[in-house]
Amino acid sequence: MLTSGIFKFGYGQWELIRNHLRQSELLRFNLVSLSRSTLDIQRRCDFLINHRFKKENAINQEALQVKPKKKGKVIDSESSSDQEVKIVGKKRKASKKADVEVMSQASNVSRVTRRAAKADTAKK
Repeated sequence: MLTSGIFKFGYGQWELIRNHLRQSELLRFNLVSLSRSTLDIQRRCDFLINHRFKKENAINQEALQVKPKKKGKVIDSESSSDQEVKIVGKKRKASKKADVEVMSQASNVSRVTRRAAKADTAKK
């Protein structure tokens, strides 16, 4: 109700927001909200706005952070041609072309997920 009052009447119109709370049918039995002064309403609205901004910034920072990938040592296999390599720390052998394709697909997916995360936060 407080944030909808800010949206409806504007930031700083604490007396109008207070009257709106007192006339609201949803809060007619909520004595805490009815007994708030304009100073209490102002402090609570400031807290809610600051909390919302901090939450959005934390979500954006998490979405933008790129997690470092574990790097294994790449050693040329003696028994194979130049196209195949053995990756230490992993239990598979793969061709260089396949690894490049997987890496490019992974970077595209991470870009798409970051864009989706930004779009989700913008909708909220």
